[in-house]
Amino acid sequence: MVSDAAARARTLIARSQNMVLATSDRGGVPWVTPLFYVADAGHSLLWTSAPDARHSENIRENAAVAIVIYADSPGARADAVYLEGEAHELSADADLAAAIATIARKPQPTRWRITAASDVSGTGPWRIYRARITAVSVRLLTTSGGRAVARRETVKLGQAWP
Repeated sequence: MVSDAAARARTLIARSQNMVLATSDRGGVPWVTPLFYVADAGHSLLWTSAPDARHSENIRENAAVAIVIYADSPGARADAVYLEGEAHELSADADLAAAIATIARKPQPTRWRITAASDVSGTGPWRIYRARITAVSVRLLTTSGGRAVARRETVKLGQAWP
């Protein structure tokens, strides 16, 4: 049976378009950036970025990443799923072909659409990155001293994935 927390995580991962990616360089200097993403069937998130973007450079130095995917509807409480994992640039032809097919499943603006493998390899403007997720939690609202407090509830990885 899937818990309410797992169902919320699954819904946010499946329906959201954007995530906030946190990286850090070798020295631990943090960086965050919003990105379009697509979830694959293997508990990973995929995205494209320029190879010289600060977060891309950070991933080459330090693969550890943290990600937040959230929904914030006017008049409703914010909901979020927090993910931890390791990210890498994809380079093998088979990995790129599979990632391109996965990314194409989710509608995106024409200016960002991958039209050929050469867009994400060689002298192309982008690379595809994959974050293999190792930990998932969701936002949990509780109270302390009669006041609302946001905490996190751990979710089993297999139950959280769409």
